[in-house]
Amino acid sequence: GLDALDIKVKGTALPIDSPEFEELFLQLEDEGFVECLDTGYQLPWASLYNLLDMPGYQSSISILGLPPIRSFAPILASQESLTDKNFSIYVAGWHDGQGHSLGQVFLNGAFIKYQNELFLLNQASWDVLQKIADFHQRPEADRSDVINRRMWGAIRAAALNANARLDDFLFRSVVLTPEKIIIGLRNVDVGDTKVIEVAPSFVGAPNSWIDTFDSFRSVQDRYDIPTPDGIIQVLMTPSVRAVLEQVKRMPAGRRVAGTRAEAFLANPLAALGDAASEVIDPEQFERAKEEAGLLFEHFTTHIDKDALGYPMKVGLLIERAGHAGLEVSELRLFELDSDLEAFISLVQKKLDAGMQYCGWEGCDFELMGDSPQELQMLRGALEARRKPRVLVSYADIHDLTRYAQRVENIGVEKPYYSPFIAKKKDEDGWFPENVVPVISWLPEGESEPIAVPINEEVKEQIRRKINAAKKEGKDSFELNGFSKSIPVKEAEFILGTFEEAFTDISKGTFDPTRERNKTQRRGDRLSLIARANIQSIDYEEIRRDILLSMPAEPEIPSALKATVTLKDHQRTGLAWLQHLYLNAPEHCRGAVLADDMGLGKTLQLLMLIAWACEINPELPPALVVAPLSLLENWEDESKLFFKKDALPILTAYGEKLAKIRVPRTSIDAQLQAEGLVK
Repeated sequence: GLDALDIKVKGTALPIDSPEFEELFLQLEDEGFVECLDTGYQLPWASLYNLLDMPGYQSSISILGLPPIRSFAPILASQESLTDKNFSIYVAGWHDGQGHSLGQVFLNGAFIKYQNELFLLNQASWDVLQKIADFHQRPEADRSDVINRRMWGAIRAAALNANARLDDFLFRSVVLTPEKIIIGLRNVDVGDTKVIEVAPSFVGAPNSWIDTFDSFRSVQDRYDIPTPDGIIQVLMTPSVRAVLEQVKRMPAGRRVAGTRAEAFLANPLAALGDAASEVIDPEQFERAKEEAGLLFEHFTTHIDKDALGYPMKVGLLIERAGHAGLEVSELRLFELDSDLEAFISLVQKKLDAGMQYCGWEGCDFELMGDSPQELQMLRGALEARRKPRVLVSYADIHDLTRYAQRVENIGVEKPYYSPFIAKKKDEDGWFPENVVPVISWLPEGESEPIAVPINEEVKEQIRRKINAAKKEGKDSFELNGFSKSIPVKEAEFILGTFEEAFTDISKGTFDPTRERNKTQRRGDRLSLIARANIQSIDYEEIRRDILLSMPAEPEIPSALKATVTLKDHQRTGLAWLQHLYLNAPEHCRGAVLADDMGLGKTLQLLMLIAWACEINPELPPALVVAPLSLLENWEDESKLFFKKDALPILTAYGEKLAKIRVPRTSIDAQLQAEGLVK
């Protein structure tokens, strides 16, 4: 009964020839769990307990018709002493798991019959029976003091696990035969050198174990450790002893430093010899590293490139190693190229020295086999960032197809008002009494220019207007008799031209063919020159029909917080904006959303932007041009009404604008010469 469970027709829940039975046992036979016999199948008890622990068999194991499992535990007794070759351990009885004796029971393998009911022992109690059976079946040569203690140590550990009761002698005969070593770690940093203290232990080790271990120069086969409850004997198995000998060889009392410490942390099994794989649990070692604060990070290169392949952002994706695997901790970007260069230099120095770990800004990086490749990627990104780079080319700026149809050229915008010098009498010469200054302009949509003579009173009025406009920070001013406001720069140019011309006339050196006031024009900057279309429309608008077919309800973007309730006029405004957007640019070139302050124009426009980005994620950024006093209001409303990060905002003003502006060195030299650097 100790070897296997015979599965026959009698005693099973289903007939042995049922499809369910055959399907299960064919699978068990294929997987090596059962042996097929003439009368049925034979299932070893060890295999049965394995199946009970396997989730894949939980639903089908009922086919065996097994009795219920009970936590019955054995009561162990002994004869003779541990030093006697006839020392014996046997099951003197059973208790119900709570300490109450059961009385008479009948045992058949792992089946136990009590009060005419059949039960299955739990695996812990079955393990005790197996170890006692092995103890009784030991050969004559193994009936010695050492073997008796070692086997009793294994039986005792199993008995405690099964909640077994021990007689007085067995209870006081504490023999530990550790089969696994628990590695304890302590991190001791000495300057820049990493020092690791190793403390080997095992399950059930007394408090004074490590002191006892350190008190001997070599590893002992047996340790007798006094405790308040008596002497605990610790017997070393060959595998455990081999690993402890490696620990003894560590310098400075179980301590390793520098590269040896790094090698130990990276691969403790290799550092502690061939037997380490048998007695050390890698997961336990990783937990010990975590408890000692010795978890290490791994880094991989992170590079964000623009459409042209330029590394805009360079950083490290940092993963922290733990007993559960690798977990992404953070993305850390290099703010300055000098920081990136310093990191590359530091890691390369560690690699050249054969180090396996590198400390950097609070991280302890484990240098892996791919670390040189990651370093090379960082080095390539740094080199690319240091090369002169033309982000804005001359051809791009002067390609008129990139602009609206109204743009007809790039150059210096012709002034609306122009200065002229006219003769009062054409037959007379150029002298002050025969000359009158004139300001001329061509009204839009007209074919004939308008010319207004200027006297000293008007000149003085223009000077006062210029000074007043400058004082108020204005770029232009109004003057009676002129159809449009006069730009300050144009007015200064006109007065300067008149002054220069009259000076030449007074000297008799006036040349009407020479261009005047060149110094005034040197400040003119190139700009987009657009065709005027005030009097004519070069496209067809059919807004009337579009507006009449506007939907009654808007589409609410999912980015809007659920707590936001729109007012009726806001819903109408959003629906109108969305409708026009869907008909642009063929039938609609723009719109004006006008309302009183505080009624939600900003919210409506933010909803339009969020909605447009949702229906087309490939849209370019939306540009909002607002007075400085309202920039913060736009940001505040985006945070107040929309979900976090739904509307990422880049505020381009002041220092923030300076940071994102294309540097002069990245602009085509010809554009720089033309003054187009912003």
